[in-house]
Amino acid sequence: MAEPRVCALAGCDTEFVPSRRNQKFCSLAHAQQASNGRRSYSRDPLFMRPREFKTLVIPTLPDGYKVIIVNDLQRPFQDNRVLEAVERLWDDYKPDLEILNGDIADCYIVSDHVQNPSRAFSFQDEMDDTRRWLFERAVANPNARRIFIEGNHEDRIRRFLWKQAPALSSLRSLSLPELLGFDELKMEHLNYNSRVNLLGFLIEHGYKSSG
Repeated sequence: MAEPRVCALAGCDTEFVPSRRNQKFCSLAHAQQASNGRRSYSRDPLFMRPREFKTLVIPTLPDGYKVIIVNDLQRPFQDNRVLEAVERLWDDYKPDLEILNGDIADCYIVSDHVQNPSRAFSFQDEMDDTRRWLFERAVANPNARRIFIEGNHEDRIRRFLWKQAPALSSLRSLSLPELLGFDELKMEHLNYNSRVNLLGFLIEHGYKSSG
């Protein structure tokens, strides 16, 4: 008669008499559980966190440090009269820190919404328009620190790729920083749902509001 042994599943101290020589678990359920755990462990290195959300903390600023926060231009559907007024203030103010707080680009072509077929522009046109504007602002205020927080409209690019072309979603050339030239702009980039903690004041392109 076989000698009793302890179940090999971690956390199970059940003693059992094996019915076959290589039996390691007290039950079929525990054998399956252990197999699932090994399979999951062996596959872990194949996966990566799809997106990184973080809080960029700016705990202190020198006296007189100037900040501007701009969001929801939704280019190429911006209100030019309003934007021109903002840009005049921007040029006079010369901020030390420029925070672009999401939905700077509309990303209309890759949205899930019903689209007007008479629209003559392409997704490349949208990216070119936004990129050109970003570079114009950088030239106008070259010494500023620049931070871009993605909004839900910029996140349309990720959602479109994950839904329509997941095999292409890892291409750096299709990422927002590459499409808009963040390296050349020296633009810091935060994914959608990230935020800036500026002296305890939270800046994010959120999706909830309190009443």
